[in-house]
Amino acid sequence: MANEREDRNISTAAITQPLIKDGACATVKKGKEFAFSGTAKMAYGSVLWEITQPSDNSLYAGSVANPQSPNGNWTIKIPSIGAAGDAHKVFQILVVSATPNAAKSLRAAATAIPYKALKQIPDGVDILDQICVERSN
Repeated sequence: MANEREDRNISTAAITQPLIKDGACATVKKGKEFAFSGTAKMAYGSVLWEITQPSDNSLYAGSVANPQSPNGNWTIKIPSIGAAGDAHKVFQILVVSATPNAAKSLRAAATAIPYKALKQIPDGVDILDQICVERSN
């Protein structure tokens, strides 16, 4: 019983697609959507988010994923990665768990006009997995 209660308070997630060899990066063309998927088991009240981190280490809050019960499958689609001059740059795509308060901070950053980077990962956000993506021409 105690283990079940503890498990509900810990989020886990794994990126399962695309399959990337250790040390390699997925590649996405300029202006093309990047979709990736996985499985997750979320702590009660937590939300699964994506944060994009360019090579300058800035942090951009992105999409929310809704793991589907009972197996926890999810998919996130990023409309475009990088700006016009970002060909051959590498990005880390972080899959994170956010508490309700942290999710408010991520939502505010993701919907801000103009779109701005987070100064740091907010309290209540835990990195669960990540994937390397290189932007091609």
